[in-house]
Amino acid sequence: MKETMTLEGVAKWVKDNKKPIIVLYAFNATGKTRLSVAFKEQMRDKATHLQTGIYYNAFSEDLFVWDNDMPHSEKDMKLRVVKSSLNRLHSDLNEEKIRTLLFPYHVSYDFRFIWIGDDPQNGIDSIRFFRAEDPEKSIKISRGEERLFVWNFFLALFMEADGNLGKHQYFFIDDPIGSLDDNNMFITAERLVELMVQNYKNSKIIVTTHHMGFFTTLQALMKNPDAGVLQYTEEVTKDGRNVQAKEPKYDIKFLERAGEQYVITGNGKGTLQYHLLLLQELDAVEEDEVQPLHFVELRQILELISSFQGRGGFGRALESAGVAEYNGMNVADRVNALSHQRVYERSVPVVHPNDRAMLKAVVNALKNTFKFSLEK
Repeated sequence: MKETMTLEGVAKWVKDNKKPIIVLYAFNATGKTRLSVAFKEQMRDKATHLQTGIYYNAFSEDLFVWDNDMPHSEKDMKLRVVKSSLNRLHSDLNEEKIRTLLFPYHVSYDFRFIWIGDDPQNGIDSIRFFRAEDPEKSIKISRGEERLFVWNFFLALFMEADGNLGKHQYFFIDDPIGSLDDNNMFITAERLVELMVQNYKNSKIIVTTHHMGFFTTLQALMKNPDAGVLQYTEEVTKDGRNVQAKEPKYDIKFLERAGEQYVITGNGKGTLQYHLLLLQELDAVEEDEVQPLHFVELRQILELISSFQGRGGFGRALESAGVAEYNGMNVADRVNALSHQRVYERSVPVVHPNDRAMLKAVVNALKNTFKFSLEK
């Protein structure tokens, strides 16, 4: 029987987990944002009651408010930064650091900080946006552009957080991708892995998401040889001796709601649940909406099924489902080719109609052969 716990219990589980990196998948409305708040409260310094880390969640966007109601609003338009405990970290920021993070997203605007007084330690009062061709005219960026900017503002804080204030005990990042498209999602996942590699020795990093594509992409990057530092500890103590051990530095779990309680699953039965979640994702995708990322997910499903069967190679799962070939193509070869593109390449996500149809045919064959229940 699965152990249930309160939200505070989940926060304590995250806090006490010895792994420096925790990645949690949960459906929308499960309680991810409330978990970030509960964790924040548990991590307060008992003596000073101050925060010991930085968190990004749905409330973070509330710290940025447009000043619209003024006599010359178009000329003076700016995004006001509500004063908070983060102001003390602003002195580590400058426009160039955020521009560097924004560059891969190909934003169409530029910006300037407006500081509180003359001392950067007081923090940033507001941010003025403009087009490069007309720097004197302030503009209001779109809601999507604003969300992307706010995320990269926080990402810059995370990356510069060691500054003069010492290392932070944790970074809690709740659903950073919001409504970003697939290309921007890949870039965000890549940035997060960079953050993990740079900070796992000194800070706990928690990432929660409801987006299966982002969840899958993040794992693929974490397990990539380029991020190999995340996969194994240098050494562990066993029977009084220091020995090398294959031990991931991350813990990847699923957070589920059970009435008023919560359940954390993963490994063993959680692996089965994982490919059910992937199948749910692919089953819900319309054929004309199939993206390159979906072939990465399909490959993971096939590998998990083959592993469960105790048979080598994901092509065996295709044979079991009777879809080793599709319209004269070797399906295993095609899935292999489509799923081995670097997931963060900045390419236009166009998939050939025949490949889209093939993916849907494979998903249907897997459902019919293995009789998975995809009810949420």
